[in-house]
Amino acid sequence: MAETLAVVGVVANIVQLVDFCTRVVSRLDEFYSVAKEIPKSFRHVKTELPLLTTTLEQLKGAIDTTSVADGSKKALLPVIVGCNEQVAQLDAILKKTLPETNDSWRTKSKKAVVSLHNDAKVESTTKALRNYIGVLTFYYAAASSTLQPLTDAKLCKIRQWLSAPDPSTNYQKALKLRQADTGLWFLESDAYTDGKRSLRHLFGYMGFLDACIKIPASLDTLFSSSESGQRQPSAHTLIEALRSMVQELPTIYIVLDALDECTQRDELMQLLEAMAGWQLQNLHLLVTSRRERDIEMSLKSFVDERSRVCLQSTLVDKDIQRYVRQRLSDDKRLRKWEKDASTVGQIETALMSGANGMFRWAVCQLDALGKCVNRKMLQQALAGLPPTLDQTYDRILAAIDIEYSQYAL
Repeated sequence: MAETLAVVGVVANIVQLVDFCTRVVSRLDEFYSVAKEIPKSFRHVKTELPLLTTTLEQLKGAIDTTSVADGSKKALLPVIVGCNEQVAQLDAILKKTLPETNDSWRTKSKKAVVSLHNDAKVESTTKALRNYIGVLTFYYAAASSTLQPLTDAKLCKIRQWLSAPDPSTNYQKALKLRQADTGLWFLESDAYTDGKRSLRHLFGYMGFLDACIKIPASLDTLFSSSESGQRQPSAHTLIEALRSMVQELPTIYIVLDALDECTQRDELMQLLEAMAGWQLQNLHLLVTSRRERDIEMSLKSFVDERSRVCLQSTLVDKDIQRYVRQRLSDDKRLRKWEKDASTVGQIETALMSGANGMFRWAVCQLDALGKCVNRKMLQQALAGLPPTLDQTYDRILAAIDIEYSQYAL
């Protein structure tokens, strides 16, 4: 009985939340059509609510087809209720602060004054909402990609046949390392928001996760034609199956992380070029890599210049700074310097000036600085920071005790 009530509660809250989201976005669109701008405090909201709406609609569809366990529905209910409360607050604030066409001059002036006092409230509400969205999105992606195969014997066989790796370990690790509010510069960039360009290349250092939700008909057919997985398919048949799968779905996002780590780059680049040549409006590709010349030259022929984003640039400096400050305040090994403003400033300055947009470099240096037990050791470490990520890795490997080196391979 409790499970049934939870299901009803989840569905009802999803319907209400989608309505709230639609209303808020509609208010912002109407305001933009007149004023040609959106209040600064609401710009993130305008970007993120469509993502929430899409996730909710997918979740409702999964619940309607009973592909989400009752226990999962019960666990998701407080998250959706929390989203509802935050979006309702945003809707109420918008109603009080955004001027409407039929408002008098006095009413518009009053709303302008009120809006100045609501920026902090909007920021706080948006932050809480973003946390809920993150939990909801990550939970649903993880549940779809790792939990469902356990209850579907055929899907298990297909995954084993394709030798698909289990992403759950990396997902859990990424979720723990995730720093709130990082990456917003990309979500608000033209390269992300311009839906006309289907392939984007991010080069630098980054990691992503993907999700597979159900068995598409074309994959099912390929599996059956391969004697139910008794023989391996050719690369050509796999690519054709992928193309058919993409055409079966309304919208699909494919993320390829770390192209530079692929040992068969020529074949990979040919595959990407072929996929770009499909010209499918519902297909969106996002690839990441280190900045290596052969990869850049290969992608140049079919990736629009405006769709290329350099992660080793000032764009990610704020993300790195936010991460450094968070580590200095939360990491037990670094927190001892928290009350020494001068030392904290030195650490932040040294890392920001040396990172050059490399997030991973900053992470490694903070790990090393955490081993410093006194100010003298810290000053020596700051004075001798390795200038590149490769040199950082060399130093980490060289520091491994010879007795344990065989286990580090």
